[in-house]
Amino acid sequence: MFKLSKYFSRISISAILIACLIPNVFAQAANTNQSQPTTNQLQVIKDQPWLVTIVHEINLSEIRSSLLKRGIKTKLPSEKLTKFQPTNVTTGIVVDQKGHILTKLVNLIPEAGEQAIGTINVVLPSGEQKQARFVGLDGPSGFCLLAVDNLNIKPVPLANNISLVSNDLVTLLNVEFEEDKSNNIPQFNRSILAQNAKILQFPNQEFFSIDFSNNVAGATSLSFGVVINNNKEVVGIPNSLENNVVEVFSAIQARRIAKRIIDRQGNIPRGWLGVNGFDCNKLPIDQLKELGILDNPKGFYVRNIIPNSPASISGLQENDVIINLNGRAVESDSQLYSFIALQPAGETITFDVLRNKKLENIKVILGERGYKSPFVEDSIGKQAYMYSIQQDLKSIDTALQNFQSAYSKANEASLANNKNETSLANNLEAQKNLSSQISLLKSERLKLMKQLKRFNYNLEQNLPEKFLGVKLSDLPEPPKNPDPTKAQKFPHGVLVVSILPNSLAERSGIKVGDVLVQMSSYLIDNKENFSNMLLSIREAAAITECEIVVTRNNEEVTLKLDLAPRLPKEKNMPKQRILTEEERQKLK
Repeated sequence: MFKLSKYFSRISISAILIACLIPNVFAQAANTNQSQPTTNQLQVIKDQPWLVTIVHEINLSEIRSSLLKRGIKTKLPSEKLTKFQPTNVTTGIVVDQKGHILTKLVNLIPEAGEQAIGTINVVLPSGEQKQARFVGLDGPSGFCLLAVDNLNIKPVPLANNISLVSNDLVTLLNVEFEEDKSNNIPQFNRSILAQNAKILQFPNQEFFSIDFSNNVAGATSLSFGVVINNNKEVVGIPNSLENNVVEVFSAIQARRIAKRIIDRQGNIPRGWLGVNGFDCNKLPIDQLKELGILDNPKGFYVRNIIPNSPASISGLQENDVIINLNGRAVESDSQLYSFIALQPAGETITFDVLRNKKLENIKVILGERGYKSPFVEDSIGKQAYMYSIQQDLKSIDTALQNFQSAYSKANEASLANNKNETSLANNLEAQKNLSSQISLLKSERLKLMKQLKRFNYNLEQNLPEKFLGVKLSDLPEPPKNPDPTKAQKFPHGVLVVSILPNSLAERSGIKVGDVLVQMSSYLIDNKENFSNMLLSIREAAAITECEIVVTRNNEEVTLKLDLAPRLPKEKNMPKQRILTEEERQKLK
């Protein structure tokens, strides 16, 4: 019998880190007050040997080192935290006779390469342990595929055709981690999370949702599991839990994902399109008439297109109305966004587009967006969002000019017709309405400017030079570890190449040749990491001073950065002081 103590001796330590970095990792935590399964429930549990437990361990230090060497932006914590080895416990299903297992591992970072995958072990219902080989990650869905040699477990009975309607009853099954308090031996016990759960929506053969209000185990989140019908067929795999509603990938979709990874024998990045828009029914009547869809305002209105995106390259244009998507009618913007989010890079999507009141057919090959990760920055998503903000600002500026022009004309009309009470009242009312619209637009513009400023700082490559007044370079790669059996400390910090005169760096005592290694309590890894620290400080107006640690001549030196605003000096500027009570009385 396999003993699990070697895994869970570290879970108590790692759980603190995981809780901060990755929400819902320990989604299957046991509820000590849960009701006991009935005899029928235990029979259901016993009949599912294909439902196995996955224990995944990663080394954050190796992942961070690998990402930095590849020049990839990372959100990984400092070296103080990377000594922990987070452990993720989840569930998987055996999908074929070759020992392939479909699961979700939240700590995977494909960009870091194979060495960052970590250790993956499968715990069978009998308690036996087998080491698993990682096959690939499906970026759009987040599912991944493992392979175990000589597994000898009959695969899951995935339904080929799903016949479900609203209010049909299904059972949600998952594996919970429960600690045996009597002998302190961790055990994996199977239990029903929901019995007689109702189907809420079944829009197609790919996705559906179920009511989770009958939550036997009291779970607050889900990372995996299966949904079983009355014929003991698996009809779906839970994807998310929110407000007692579970969103489910259908068995048909799960089979398609598994086949996609097996065919690729590797990772599949997410696809991206590069459009921004909304439902056509949100357009004003005049624009609906202009587009020729007043009688049937359905579809997705393309407000703007990201430059050099797959949509732009393939010929989609602003003001297009997307009517159909791969032959399906587009009912809402969320439908289009959700569909694209679940497509792999390289997929060809067919759009039926209404342009100048004529229907056109356009095919787009989706570009590569990478993978969802709590540790790696989504640069495409950030730049697309920034472009969208810029376009919204342009629209607001145009509307402001129009309203301000209309306000001036109304004001001129009021002055010209001030003797005509009716005309004057109408013009004053128009001015009041225009003034209200102008105020709303200015308020919205201010919000967008704040967002744009934050993104500009975040994307700015020379923020250290603009804010601190230094030019930096990353440290060279460390030499190869001469003794692999001993840990090698990974060097961190950024080298000061030059300093601008009268800059914050010069006033703080930073010198050329210094290596910046720490700011406040955070270690500095590279230029990108340091830029993010400066961005945080710039946005925190309450911070007026912080410490920065540099290495100089092999010694650490702590310096203070004075972040208080420096007002420009004016000639003959009078000195300010607090007036006495007598002086105040004289001024009255």
